[in-house]
Amino acid sequence: INLRSFTDQVISYLVLCKRLCLRILVRNCALDVGSERFTVRAGSFKMIRLYPRWHTGFSVVKSLFRTVFTALTATVPKTTLVATEFYRQPLPRTCVAFASDQGKRIFREALSAGHMEAYFPLAEQLCTQAEPAYCGLATLVMVLNAFEMDPGRIWKGPWRWYHESMLDCCIPSDVLSQGITLDKFVEIARCHGLEVDLHRVRSSDQLSAFREVVSTMTSSEHKGYLVTCFARGSLGQTGTGHFAAVGGYHPQRELVFLFDTARFKYPSHWAPIARLWEGMAQLDSVTKQPRGYMIITRSSVLGRRNIAEQADSTVEDRLYLFGISDSARQAYLSPAALCGRNSVGRRLRVVADSWLQWIRDEVPEEQSHQSAVIGAAARFILDACPKHSLYNFFLTVQPFVDEEQQGPVRDAQQKVVKDLLASQLGQIVTSIVNSLPKDQFEWLTTVGPFRLATGRSYASSTKTYVRSSPICPFAELSDPGLRLSLLLTSFICSYPYAEISKLTNGITKNTRVHLLREVFECAKFSDATLTELQVLRNVLWSFISTGLQQTEAPSPCCNTI
Repeated sequence: INLRSFTDQVISYLVLCKRLCLRILVRNCALDVGSERFTVRAGSFKMIRLYPRWHTGFSVVKSLFRTVFTALTATVPKTTLVATEFYRQPLPRTCVAFASDQGKRIFREALSAGHMEAYFPLAEQLCTQAEPAYCGLATLVMVLNAFEMDPGRIWKGPWRWYHESMLDCCIPSDVLSQGITLDKFVEIARCHGLEVDLHRVRSSDQLSAFREVVSTMTSSEHKGYLVTCFARGSLGQTGTGHFAAVGGYHPQRELVFLFDTARFKYPSHWAPIARLWEGMAQLDSVTKQPRGYMIITRSSVLGRRNIAEQADSTVEDRLYLFGISDSARQAYLSPAALCGRNSVGRRLRVVADSWLQWIRDEVPEEQSHQSAVIGAAARFILDACPKHSLYNFFLTVQPFVDEEQQGPVRDAQQKVVKDLLASQLGQIVTSIVNSLPKDQFEWLTTVGPFRLATGRSYASSTKTYVRSSPICPFAELSDPGLRLSLLLTSFICSYPYAEISKLTNGITKNTRVHLLREVFECAKFSDATLTELQVLRNVLWSFISTGLQQTEAPSPCCNTI
């Protein structure tokens, strides 16, 4: 159509109409005007108001516009609408929503049967995964926080707390789009100080064995968590591979409770254990291996004496008064904690390595008597803590609550406290503590590494974790000065000087490690105190042995010390 002739015709009709009031609504119309031609891609003109007086002339204009636009839009392709956003997915009939009436009834029955023990600590930490492919990382964060493990790194503000963004070691570059595989999940978990027992489900495996595992992990008999990796299609769900922690089990109905971190898609639900088993047996398209399940526990420190052949293996692995801090575990057993230079675990490792180097040095003859060596050792640790902003120490001192043997355990704890503080070594350390500047003393005992500990700590080699009492029952430990003296004395007494001496070539009697060893051997303690100190010595030597192995063969995922 020639633009000039078309315009002339329209103007001529409008001149004839004079006062014609025309309102035109243009919808979805696009005009491309060239030098002499124009095209209309899509659109329609609609008359809003017509004056009857000019009906005839206006009909001509209307007819002309209709003819033009019908011809020009006849070849416009139709648009096909595709759904690009969703709000959740309906749960298939094979699964039972947790919040439904039936789901609540199943929960009550499973709770009465004693198979919902894993639910409560995991439910406290249930989170929605930050990315659509982060089901593995979100599930791992749930487990880490359920263990009440201190990550040693700041999440936001002043708070140290595990989040998916903090699991930044060992992860592949395509984690945002592809997620992580089962092997990668295990690698990241171990890097953060967890022990993972991986079981891939083969076609020859028996479902009955998995039932026993689920029954054990959901009851009060075991302190750990069960995480499954399965194909969603086996449960009638959309999607491919998925990670989910098991929170409960109903033996009669054979239903497993799964914490689904993809809460934008499916809620947490009950699923048939047989279908879950089938989903774990399916091959992963990436690794070409079957999926499976993992039994996850915290890394054992008291059960690692096989690393330290010189450690005393005749002592029962039981701590009655002291606990092992998460920072000590991270400093040696968690390569991920050593990645960040500001992590608490790395700072503690720096102090520990400095202490190890310091005790290997020789001292002048005039400074080799016992009181001088003990005083210098105490001052070295007290000065190193604020220097490196150390907020956690190797040991915690809050006593554990033991309901079954509360009387005997309490007596043993009291004996250890009095024995250590009343010893010559304890009195020297106490005098050093009393001479500290006020600001340094307050920092060490309120926000520093010698504050009163809370939360859960490692108590024995059976991989059980005992919640410490929220209120310290001992006046000795509630007093910040005595608590600081007790922790410092116990560390100096329990350090494995004999094992360190065997590793050091050409050691002389004037080295601090030899002098401190003599101090401890000359000290007189009760059997209960000696047993407690020997267990601590086994733990510390296990840490040091692990650290020496890391120095020889650093972790490939992090730049360790």
